[in-house]
Amino acid sequence: MLEASLLHALALTLAVRSQGQNHWSSWGPNQTGIQRFRTYQARGIAAGTVLGNGRAMTPDADARMVGAPPMRTDADASNRIPAVLRRWPTLAGLGFAALVALGMTSGTEIAAVLAAAAVMYLGAAVLRRPRAAWPLFFATVVVITVGRMLDDRYEPTWILLGAGIVLVGYGLVRGAISPSYEVPPLQTVALLGFGAIATVALLTSPVIGSYLVALGLLGHSAWDLYHHATKAVVVRSAAEFCFVLDAGLALAIVIVTATA
Repeated sequence: MLEASLLHALALTLAVRSQGQNHWSSWGPNQTGIQRFRTYQARGIAAGTVLGNGRAMTPDADARMVGAPPMRTDADASNRIPAVLRRWPTLAGLGFAALVALGMTSGTEIAAVLAAAAVMYLGAAVLRRPRAAWPLFFATVVVITVGRMLDDRYEPTWILLGAGIVLVGYGLVRGAISPSYEVPPLQTVALLGFGAIATVALLTSPVIGSYLVALGLLGHSAWDLYHHATKAVVVRSAAEFCFVLDAGLALAIVIVTATA
């Protein structure tokens, strides 16, 4: 330890001297010994200073040599967060799926959720704002909730699909104004595909429609996994939440339909 300390001190001195004497005058009168040591350290490491055993000196090791507390990093702070709290989108998705499935009598009641998922992704892509996924999700929740409160006097699925068409129109207009902008093709196709499944599910028998909605939700859960892995279109928290919600509701629909 003593040999390593002496070698390190010698290397730091040589590194500082190589910077020129003008650096000595750049220190303020209020700098402490620890601050000056850290200045030596930064210059020494930049010059390739290593310990006698061939390993680079780290800030924590330098701090321990002079009795200062180790430097804390963002990684240290994140490690102190319980793992269960870092999975809050999963917990929220499970809770929301349980809330939506509560009292469900037919899977066709969830067709609006499938349409909402497609609209959320399309909206974030058209706006080119991944964080817009969460506000769009809450907007779809309001549409669906109001429809249910009105005793289904209007089907929220049609409102949501209409909103998707409006988003595509907005993208087309924006693309006409700005040639560098284009309507996201994948999300447009996804809206058409998942929207078609939701539409057919509402127009066919309740049993067939229920299984169609479950199939569509499973397909969208795979869509969520893809976007979570690629970190594309929506923020990862929204993709994780949507995956758990879609998969949970699909399972609930299959169980309810099979046991009805």
